Amino acid sequence: MTKRMIGFWALLFGISFSPAQQNTKLHEFFGGNYNFNMTLYSGLLYGVGARSMTTPSVLASSGVESIYWNPAGIADLSRGEVLIDYSPPLTFQPDKFYDFQQALNREVNSEFQPKAVPGSAYNLPVLVTDFDAGQRLHSFGLAIPWRNFAAGFLWYNPFELKLDLLESGFRALLIEEGGNNTAFRVSGDLNGSFNFYAQSMAFAFAWQIEEQAGMGISLERYDWSALLNSHINFYGSLSIQGGEAVLFNDPSKPYPNSLFTSAQGKMSGSGWGIRLGGYYRPDEQREIAASISIPPRVTMKGKLFIENNTPVFLSGGGIDENRIDPNATTKTKKVEYSASEIKISQPVNISLSYTQKFPGISIIAMAGYFWGDLGYEYANLELDTRDSSRVWRSYRQGIEPAMDLRIGFDMDFLKVTVGSIYAQSFFKSGSGKESSAPLMIPVFSISFSRSISEHFRLDGNIVALSMPFSRLTISYLF
Repeated sequence: MTKRMIGFWALLFGISFSPAQQNTKLHEFFGGNYNFNMTLYSGLLYGVGARSMTTPSVLASSGVESIYWNPAGIADLSRGEVLIDYSPPLTFQPDKFYDFQQALNREVNSEFQPKAVPGSAYNLPVLVTDFDAGQRLHSFGLAIPWRNFAAGFLWYNPFELKLDLLESGFRALLIEEGGNNTAFRVSGDLNGSFNFYAQSMAFAFAWQIEEQAGMGISLERYDWSALLNSHINFYGSLSIQGGEAVLFNDPSKPYPNSLFTSAQGKMSGSGWGIRLGGYYRPDEQREIAASISIPPRVTMKGKLFIENNTPVFLSGGGIDENRIDPNATTKTKKVEYSASEIKISQPVNISLSYTQKFPGISIIAMAGYFWGDLGYEYANLELDTRDSSRVWRSYRQGIEPAMDLRIGFDMDFLKVTVGSIYAQSFFKSGSGKESSAPLMIPVFSISFSRSISEHFRLDGNIVALSMPFSRLTISYLF
């Protein structure tokens, strides 16, 4: 078993023994039930509108969605338009593509099966995983042209992440026969929830300079919020050299000797950004369009508090045998972490597209460049209650996108976009360590567009990668 997996079991179950302990006997092991549910929704790569081709091209797609891609596009409208983006329910089961249960069973068996004695109670963990994109209103927009001008409003839900964890029924009894005659019994529970949510509102104004050219500006407000509530509590007893068992969770003290972690937090923040756009058409078959987005650096303020209690012999993600002392097993290390803000950064982006119309098809080529990173940064106060030592540590994590290349094929009814975003991931901790790796994020979408009547148009995403993502767009023209 790898050190990483040993650390995982030590954190989650409070037990892990080094391979050197060949004489450890397993008398009882019940893995319990584990439910993992994740709801992830992200339109960051695909923005607003199923017919937009995810480019700033106005010739291929002018409408309310232009407020997001290129605000100059609403100046090209001849009528007012209302747009609604709706994401239908989508459930994705990861275990259909990768057998997490089998992988977990393999790791558990490699650790515990060699230690099981004949007739011992042995029960593998039962893991249930779910991925749910959920149904939601993705965006709502309105644009009204007047002479050579146009104004618009757009509400947009770009990102939401929910995690729910639940563990129940875990317990284990191990006995180390030999000189120490150590017995170890543990049981516990785990539950947690995390919700990270973002939305934005934009107010746009555009001007059609002449029939072949236009420009626009959009003021965008970003709102981010996060809610965290989780508890991990494992407790048991330890008997050394046949002595009396010492309870980890001594009732006379508040969680002094159990593996207990509690995390609670609520943070929110907002900021204003700006988006500029323009287009120029030398003739009816060609167009050059550009947009630049300057989002804000949002600081989420609130309270994040983490309390971590562990027996002193749990060290470095495992059990340190040298620290198991029959006279000191009740000692507990208690560390508190607190933070009051998290900074969310988004990169500046400039996109340039060229659209060429041919009979029956339009081809759009787009190149985008980024400055800055998409990530988060926070600093927390680490307080060790044993000696009242205080340490400030800062962390920063995210990706640094560099270039975005896409090409679109617009066949009127059917639209296809392919491309990739080139980026680099990074992580910086308080100790100054940094790790990075190049990334290539694929972009691929197939969508359709159909006019239902003079006033209604229906667009939809059939496929959208790199995330399981679909939506329907209804436009009303008046």
